[in-house]
Amino acid sequence: MVSRNQIIETVRLQTGLHLYKTGQSKYWYVRILVPKTKKRISRSTQETSRIEAKKVAYEIYQDFMTKPVRYTKTAIPNAFRVYVERLVDKQRRQVETGEKSERYLTDDLKIINREDDGLLSYFADYPIDEITTSIIRDYFNLLDDNRDKPLASSTKNKHGVILSKIFKIAAEHDVIKQIPIIPNFSVKDNPRVTFEEVEYKSLLVGIKSAIARGDVVRGHKVTNEFYYFGNPP
Repeated sequence: MVSRNQIIETVRLQTGLHLYKTGQSKYWYVRILVPKTKKRISRSTQETSRIEAKKVAYEIYQDFMTKPVRYTKTAIPNAFRVYVERLVDKQRRQVETGEKSERYLTDDLKIINREDDGLLSYFADYPIDEITTSIIRDYFNLLDDNRDKPLASSTKNKHGVILSKIFKIAAEHDVIKQIPIIPNFSVKDNPRVTFEEVEYKSLLVGIKSAIARGDVVRGHKVTNEFYYFGNPP
């Protein structure tokens, strides 16, 4: 049985430039050997046809040769990672002051730092002022390609929310003039089953207990507002 990450087919186009397919995706990928570092970088061609993938591979290679900073880890002042670090620092301070809960930061870090296709893995050293909606859409496509089933729309939207926060930080520092449009994915509405009276009363008791303990849920402190919203006078 072929594993999801196993390369199942390789095509050599020229020295330092190859096409390949893995067991996890229907698309061809291009692999480029960076001459100076001897490291390899890979990008999806978003093509299932080898002929079309070959054309895209040469386009990506040409882009790499003219703008290598997009693909290699070169220290640049407006790299995406710089504003990720600023966002994380801001949220860490909010947690330390009690303004936000610990999960407000840790949940974002899981998406930011995911090894295979986290935000840093994909955008790390990309100049943030050159990231467009089209590039962001390519990232969401990669999230689907890396899985047996497409990633849930609600999870994609969480990625989008974090991207939005990162771009807002960049805008605050006057690095970008306009935040790119971030794709939004529709979530199927699954209405909750109506509470029985006993269950509803139990919920209200639980809210009261949470208020007394000072519980924080998803970054929001449980207050009387929650109780009276569910139990209007």
